[in-house]
Amino acid sequence: MDQDAQYIKQLEPYFQGADRQLLKNLLEHAAYLYKSLYRYSGEPYLTRALRLTCEKILKLNPDRDTIVASVLVSACYSPRCDLEKIDKLFGAEVKSLVAALGKINAIKSRYSSSDSRVISNMFLTLAQDIRVILIRLADRIENMETLQYKSPEKQKANAREILDVYVPIASRLGLYEYKLLLEDMAFRYVFPDEYNTLKRELDDYLGETRKTIDDARHELTDLMQKNGFSVTVSGRVKNLFSIYKKLKKKLRTLNEIYDVYALRIVLNSDENVEQDSQEDIETLYRILSLLHSRYEILGDRFKDYVSSPKTNGYRSLHTALIGLNSADARKPTEVQIRTAAMHKFAEHGFAAHWLYKESHNLPQDESLALALSELRRGWKSIDRSTAELKMNLYPDRVFVLTPDNLVRELPQGATPVDFAFSVHSEIGHHCHLAKVNGNVVPLDYQLKNGDIVEISTMPKVNTKLSWLEFVKTKQARNKIKSYFKNFNKDDLLAQGKEELNELLEKLGLEKLDDHLTFLKKFKGRSISLRERQTVLEEIGAGVLTAAVVYRHAVGKSPESAGELQKNYRLQSRKPKILPRLPPKTVGGSARLLIGGEKNMPYRISSCCKPKLTDQIVGYITKNKGVSIHRVSCAFVANAPAERLLEARLVDTAAEGGARSGKYQVSLLVELREGQTMLKPIIDYFNCQGITIQGYSLFKQMSDRMVRRLLIDIADEEELDMIVANLETLEGVGRVYRM
Repeated sequence: MDQDAQYIKQLEPYFQGADRQLLKNLLEHAAYLYKSLYRYSGEPYLTRALRLTCEKILKLNPDRDTIVASVLVSACYSPRCDLEKIDKLFGAEVKSLVAALGKINAIKSRYSSSDSRVISNMFLTLAQDIRVILIRLADRIENMETLQYKSPEKQKANAREILDVYVPIASRLGLYEYKLLLEDMAFRYVFPDEYNTLKRELDDYLGETRKTIDDARHELTDLMQKNGFSVTVSGRVKNLFSIYKKLKKKLRTLNEIYDVYALRIVLNSDENVEQDSQEDIETLYRILSLLHSRYEILGDRFKDYVSSPKTNGYRSLHTALIGLNSADARKPTEVQIRTAAMHKFAEHGFAAHWLYKESHNLPQDESLALALSELRRGWKSIDRSTAELKMNLYPDRVFVLTPDNLVRELPQGATPVDFAFSVHSEIGHHCHLAKVNGNVVPLDYQLKNGDIVEISTMPKVNTKLSWLEFVKTKQARNKIKSYFKNFNKDDLLAQGKEELNELLEKLGLEKLDDHLTFLKKFKGRSISLRERQTVLEEIGAGVLTAAVVYRHAVGKSPESAGELQKNYRLQSRKPKILPRLPPKTVGGSARLLIGGEKNMPYRISSCCKPKLTDQIVGYITKNKGVSIHRVSCAFVANAPAERLLEARLVDTAAEGGARSGKYQVSLLVELREGQTMLKPIIDYFNCQGITIQGYSLFKQMSDRMVRRLLIDIADEEELDMIVANLETLEGVGRVYRM
């Protein structure tokens, strides 16, 4: 039986009966995702994922969703990863776990101490489910076990991240088994000389003291049995990195440290109880009393973590006894006394009493919340030279990513403008377009944890005074205020005049004269020259937009909704023979440029229904990307300046670009009574080599229905031809553009 088959055999008890099909789906989908993916060691990703699950996760007795997510731990590395498919196959819980793991995998660290603190908080913010933390820590252990296959630089960088980020998390959450493993693995690469030296010394020391440890263990076992206590006594050796830190701190030798090893007395009680019985608690104190009456104690080393647990939930009695060491009667020996449930918690932390439950919904445990709070408070000492980057406790902060997956920490409610200024002041001053997770968003969009933020700049775009209404960071506010403090009225006037002239030129109108006659009437009344200059200054400062000023100067558009429909509805032509459309490259070099960006998704607004050959402008909606409006649209006149983008058709062929520009349009197709199938229409588009990007039912009436089709076209001429041809098809009534 090969290794993968052995692991699958271990998974089968967790997928009984009808769930066996789920296991089959999991293995098939994992094999599909990990196909042709190999680790640095040459090991297949699938084998690695199965080993991680079976050797590290199953020992926690996890719920089924945790097992599935653990097998899919590296799904984000696959180009075939589809979260919606995972949702369909395994449910929303698994999708959520895999998505969080994917975002955490995307975080890159530069491994400076301050950056590691930020990454730690980013990790905890994304991993709001304890299961994500457990899988991620197990994943880091797996990575450390194959670190020898990476370059020395990557070895040290990865190990430094383990010590700075993951060890503190494991420690604060009481995941000591993971903490100790990670510490020693990282110690080997971060301080290789010290690691090798100490390991040799410890091996020699244990060789000499092994008999001493065994003698002490047997002595305590006999004492417990004689006094009627049902316990298990074992010995444990302190991990290498803990010894190294103690030696470095106290400048001692190995022989001078009394707690290199410790003895544990664990009550043979039920390990799966949430709360120990009063009888078991009293038994612990009776054992402690017996030991203190039998041996001399080191008073300052007694710790009662049963009545006063640590913030991470750890509970145990600690004492140091003199007289147990057979080699040196005066050397103290550390002894820990606990119930079986306390011992399980000491090894696995909060996972110890959560993952074995049948319920998949993890409780909001107050002790966990306290541990997380303490963890963040421990990382609060970020470089304080910039007050804006001062660490606060969740939920006062958001952690977002640059396109290069570097972490930026911002206050709750921060916007893309705050992000831009946090990267560089020049990026902030010339910020004109923001994308979050690949989608265009308004500049006042409130960023969320895990967002990937991309900023586009244009030299001619300058800081807007209106940004002060929504920015959150002091850094951004101070930069904006400083920008306008250094501006005089002449500069604002010149900038406002330039912006309004650009709009007038686009509309085919004369530029402003010296007396600003165009603005003589504003909002229905005559205004003075000084008032006209003030209007231009407000354009320059970003308080008003050129489009808004134009609307106030010329009044509303006289066109009614009916006239708009008449002007923009495509006229039908009915040729007797369906002609083959001209090649798509004909006229296809025209491409819509929105805010200086090519290939940006957009939709045509329904209010003014512009053609792309009209004088148009882009508007950044809250949830639907960019909508295209006519410049003279009444909606645009009242739109906030920060949401408007310049939009125009450009000839990419003339600019040396590829002649493949396409843009998307929506067509409404009326189907007469009895004609409900789209087959004739689909056949027509297939014949012409045109792909329908989407279709839906737009309106249902008693005698007809209207279908909405989404297609890509090269130009208006091609669209006219398509409309004319569709209207000749049997069962098709009117065809017109939305």
